[in-house]
Amino acid sequence: MKQLLIHCDANRTSGFGHFSRCLALAELVRSSRPDIKVLFVGDYGGYAIDKLRLTNTRYIIIHEAESFTKEVINAFVSYETDFLLIDSYLAPQFFYDYMTEKEIKWGVFDDFAQQDFRQAQFVINFRVGAEKMFRYRSKTCGLGPGFMPIRAEFFAVRRGNEKRKVRVDVENILICLGGYDKYQVSGCLLESVIRVFDQAFVLVLLSDQDEISVLMSKYKNNTNVKVEQPCSDVGSIMGDMDLLVSGGGMLKYEAGYCGIPNAALSQTQEQHQDSLVLQEHGVLLDLGLAGDFIAPQVEKELLAFSRQSRQAMRARQLQIFPASARLQLVELIHKQLVV
Repeated sequence: MKQLLIHCDANRTSGFGHFSRCLALAELVRSSRPDIKVLFVGDYGGYAIDKLRLTNTRYIIIHEAESFTKEVINAFVSYETDFLLIDSYLAPQFFYDYMTEKEIKWGVFDDFAQQDFRQAQFVINFRVGAEKMFRYRSKTCGLGPGFMPIRAEFFAVRRGNEKRKVRVDVENILICLGGYDKYQVSGCLLESVIRVFDQAFVLVLLSDQDEISVLMSKYKNNTNVKVEQPCSDVGSIMGDMDLLVSGGGMLKYEAGYCGIPNAALSQTQEQHQDSLVLQEHGVLLDLGLAGDFIAPQVEKELLAFSRQSRQAMRARQLQIFPASARLQLVELIHKQLVV
């Protein structure tokens, strides 16, 4: 039985975007090849551990400071790893070079093409515009949203949105800035969203229990506001949403695939640069950086998000993010990962 080892972190330092796309990839691998064993290795917070346990995914915790050492690579050899997938901005070049020296087959999820991946079996960069923005020297590349790992729960959401137009009024809104609200702006963002869409139902997903308690107390008498932790089946929620206000990570891509009009409040400069690219392609409304949150500016942008704008965005989303994304990624993995 083959073993795929996935090396990524999911904590307050690294965020949860790397982990989210790796978990989606693991689901893809297991559904298409049940004979492959998947093992996650990294520094995982409580939210990620809950996800791993919920999906019956094996994992080993390594402190982030020790994640990219020769000792860890030697441990990978002892795990009888058939393929190692890395998804981290923290991995130094010597880590990749040493893996090649130890004859470990490896590939990466990447976003910026800032390292030498010529020895990689493949590089997956599913950013919108990646085909034109980046050049890799790896043996194989999967560039653009056609290679995005999509969880099965989003298929039905997309099919539903392919058949219908957006509502005249925004009735249901989801706010989720990711696994970790770095600047704790969800409360301020919620206030702005309520001021703009005062008749809409707003669901806020947060992983921090303290933040949840504060907002639940504040809005306990408002039946149009609900605050809770992320559930295992986000697709069941997103199918009813007219608008999604996301962070700058994986969720904005999942919204694009589903055809849900999306406004993004990015948590890092890198996320913001990517959001600006998505806005240029017409698949996202950029709300700036969470660390520079200015309520009147955010509200001005949301007020201009008319039905016509949302309908045009949905059409572009369904065009830019192909329904066949999962199939292209399956083909790449079968050719390069499990041979």
